Amino acid sequence: MIEMQPFPQDRFYTTLEADGQLGTRFPHDEASWRVVDTTQEDQCWYAVGLPFVLAILLHQVTGAPAYAELADWFFEFQSRSVNPWDGSSSGKSAWGCSMLYRLTGEERYRDVALHVAQNMIDCQTPDGWYQWGGGAGYLEGGTREFGPGDFDLAAEYTLWLGLVGSNLMARDPRP
Repeated sequence: MIEMQPFPQDRFYTTLEADGQLGTRFPHDEASWRVVDTTQEDQCWYAVGLPFVLAILLHQVTGAPAYAELADWFFEFQSRSVNPWDGSSSGKSAWGCSMLYRLTGEERYRDVALHVAQNMIDCQTPDGWYQWGGGAGYLEGGTREFGPGDFDLAAEYTLWLGLVGSNLMARDPRP
């Protein structure tokens, strides 16, 4: 799929069509999940994070250098983007960075993983939920109206924080 990308330095198209061709034509309202554009803020980072993690796992299992190179491509792609590690969907990439830190000891991966983890921690509300951004969902008087996305976000952030922490600690165990 990387080899099919028409602008691999700037955009990552995330879907394949039924005929196996890269999905580069789609309605405007689908752009947020069909293409990651390095020049735009707040991209759909999970579309980069999931294949990033998959490449790392495939490298671990096979030892094939091509998968390590692919993981590096995803890291570098996201790194050259606008606010690459500050979006609400950067948790999967943080997991990948923590895995690469565990495997390589390169501090740049640890630093990114810790940065994203801190962003997640910082958006936890006093009542334990995660609220990304400006406090939507709170009613007058400070009471909270919960929706399905709240449960999803809490579960995801808890998972990513656990995976990031376990990978970092596997490299740097504390007494």
